[in-house]
Amino acid sequence: MTNTLEDAYLGQTPPELTPKKFAAGVVSTDNHEHSSLAISPDGTEIYWALWRRPDEGLPQVIVFVRKEGEEWSAPQIASFSGIYNDGGPVFSSDGQRLYFYSKRPSQRENEPESQDIWFVQKHNKGWSAPKNVGAPINTEKLEVSPSIASDGTLYFVKYHEGVEGGMGIYCAEYSDDHYLEPKALDTNINSQYHDWIPYIAPAQSYLVFSSNRPGGYGTFDLYVAFRENDGSWAEPQNLGKEINTEDQERFPGVSPDGKYLFFTRGSDVYWVSSMVIEQLRPR
Repeated sequence: MTNTLEDAYLGQTPPELTPKKFAAGVVSTDNHEHSSLAISPDGTEIYWALWRRPDEGLPQVIVFVRKEGEEWSAPQIASFSGIYNDGGPVFSSDGQRLYFYSKRPSQRENEPESQDIWFVQKHNKGWSAPKNVGAPINTEKLEVSPSIASDGTLYFVKYHEGVEGGMGIYCAEYSDDHYLEPKALDTNINSQYHDWIPYIAPAQSYLVFSSNRPGGYGTFDLYVAFRENDGSWAEPQNLGKEINTEDQERFPGVSPDGKYLFFTRGSDVYWVSSMVIEQLRPR
């Protein structure tokens, strides 16, 4: 049987405009799920990050399930994870790379361990050893929460002076096999509040992120900003009370087929039709 992306949802009944907990007991568990879902383009693998409970000082790990014939495997720790704090997995558009952030030794001279962005490359035996993305993306300070556009442009969170939490959303174009200097997004995205954890649409037509800016429904809400014709970002719009609650809504991500928005509410993963985004798009 040929795998299709519809196989990627672990037999779950798709949601409509009201969010549902995703795969209770498999993905959403008694652990603390701490990322969106990275679904491979062919729908046969799902990766996500979690903190294991009870907390015994264990690192955050990246786990996965894989379609094997007609069945899905049980969740297991990825080959490149389990020793250091790892999070935020996301596939490249061709599925050949998996990006993530990690607090592991960078091998840069005289530099303490910091959270950097890394990637692993797919080969016929699984994944390569992790490779640091390097400068100019990674610095001696924090870089986390990668999201990749179809042209390779990298959106991520890094240190941003003068804003709450000291973090802001940046992007860096990919050209001639290397990243260009990162640029902070517009000030309506990087407000004076805590704006972070971006998801960029493949064509960079919209951005979903989490923020504690005023006017929300809880501690952190999800917002969407659409790209203007001149390349700037329109004013972010709250995704509304069906999505945002008194809890924390974070870690947005959209499935490769564009049909579903995944995010975390508290410590579980939820999903909802991506029409919650499209109905806010300017006409």
